[in-house]
Amino acid sequence: MPLKRDKDCWNNRMHEEIEAETAGHLWRYVQKHSRISTPGEIFSNITKLSDKDLGHLAKVNLLMSDHIPRFLNHLAPELLRRLTKAIISRQEASRTGIRGRVHWQETFTRRLAEGMDSSLYVTIDRSSFFDLPENRILKYLLQQFYQLSFYFQTSAEIKSSVLDESLLSDHVWKNRLAQTSLIAAKILKDVQLQKCGGISELSPALIRKISNSRNSYYRELSVIAEEFRLCIQRPEVYLAENINRHVLMPLDRDRLYELAVIFRILQLCPESGWHEQFASLIGNGGVKISTFIKEDTELHIYYQGLPEIFKVNSAYSQLMKKYSVNAGMRIPDIIMEIRTSLGVTNYFIIEVKRSEERTYIANGVYKLLGYLKDYETVRTKATQLRGVLVSWSGTGVTDYQESDQVYITQWTELDRLLKLVLA
Repeated sequence: MPLKRDKDCWNNRMHEEIEAETAGHLWRYVQKHSRISTPGEIFSNITKLSDKDLGHLAKVNLLMSDHIPRFLNHLAPELLRRLTKAIISRQEASRTGIRGRVHWQETFTRRLAEGMDSSLYVTIDRSSFFDLPENRILKYLLQQFYQLSFYFQTSAEIKSSVLDESLLSDHVWKNRLAQTSLIAAKILKDVQLQKCGGISELSPALIRKISNSRNSYYRELSVIAEEFRLCIQRPEVYLAENINRHVLMPLDRDRLYELAVIFRILQLCPESGWHEQFASLIGNGGVKISTFIKEDTELHIYYQGLPEIFKVNSAYSQLMKKYSVNAGMRIPDIIMEIRTSLGVTNYFIIEVKRSEERTYIANGVYKLLGYLKDYETVRTKATQLRGVLVSWSGTGVTDYQESDQVYITQWTELDRLLKLVLA
């Protein structure tokens, strides 16, 4: 049974300070239960993301942009009321009745040619034709926003966070995606829009055509279309221009503190001479979030996931399988793997506890010791296994020794410990 904390160790000011601390890195955070925030800092080194992650991040930011609600709630409905159309006129000769306006000159001409038949009339039938390029663009964007928002709601690549429902708010980003897909699907049911054909992709020439329209709503549509084209075709350019507008802020304070610890590690690595070679989005289904290089040594950082060697050497996992207790593997918050070219490896299992209460901190220490016992077969002459507990406060100041098997630290002392580990 989890321990209940009677008092939160953060007041609102501390919460805001940690949000500010993490703001410069939160562009990497993509999780199910998040709210939309607008920090002032912009990430500086996005090019190390994989192409897949770049595209993923660009699409999420597009769906979170202010353009989408305005497009769905204002622009698209206005365009439906003012859809451009072409008038098609067609002549029809009939002796059984008159439908439409009579074209008298053509009627007399046909009667003269056909023996002055007074029952013959030539009428003009006019019909509206809505299958035009600008309307196809409107339909295309609605389809794309529906498909993307539906995908990000249901994608197995985005891990679910185990959060209490009471932590959720109206600004949870997946609620916004659900609203996007719902409104887009409703608009796509419009009869005239359904008669429009489709397009395979947005071309610059097609966008330029509607950007010169006399209708201001179609000119605004061209802006949305250009944003979408840039997002899909040049995600790195789109992100560089737009990432400062929206990032996803974790709702849960415990999760926010975990991210603050991760970002502090990522920040101190370059200051300690490490160079980042690989970066991944956090919460996008990946396990390893960063790789750093320093001379002949590699540093791999894992969040909410295990290196492969841990998965195959879990003593508790084997025990549970023996007795058919399928409880899943217990996963530490963070793991740092430091591997030298000589084959020496140091693993640091990091457990984060956002608390200042000694009882709660002690519970975290026992949990950490459980991890060390679970994965003790990983330890060899060339492989060391250490544990780190990071509380908010309440642990005191300690002289950390390189030979220690377990480190207990707090937020104000974290830098000093990390500099020892990363030296």
